Amino acid sequence: MTRRKSPPVRRTVSRLQCACALAGFLVTVFVIGLLARSAFGDMEPPDLSAHAVSMRRSSIGWIVAVKVTNGGDLTAAGVEIEGEVGDERVGTTLDYVPGHGEKQATLVFTAADRPAPQLRIAGWSEP
Repeated sequence: MTRRKSPPVRRTVSRLQCACALAGFLVTVFVIGLLARSAFGDMEPPDLSAHAVSMRRSSIGWIVAVKVTNGGDLTAAGVEIEGEVGDERVGTTLDYVPGHGEKQATLVFTAADRPAPQLRIAGWSEP
């Protein structure tokens, strides 16, 4: 018996392969552009704000949940938050608040009545 050689198979690229290659190329170009923008573009410094989210009574006083929002591009580290009600001043520190992100902290006030705390950001440092 003699074996016949089959004609060489011509490989063609399917439309699905072309679409996947194009999608991969576009994602790669987008990521390179994003990295270049962050490496060479102007980054806005931290823009921090704090506001009370909720309050609840407990056996130790009033527990106030505080949300700190960063509207800047850069991360703020060691963010100090202060709250004041009358003569009572309490504070806490967050490790960091990412750029365009938010973190939550808790302050405890010993006032008998429901507090209306004046909140402020006392300071932060660059990581």
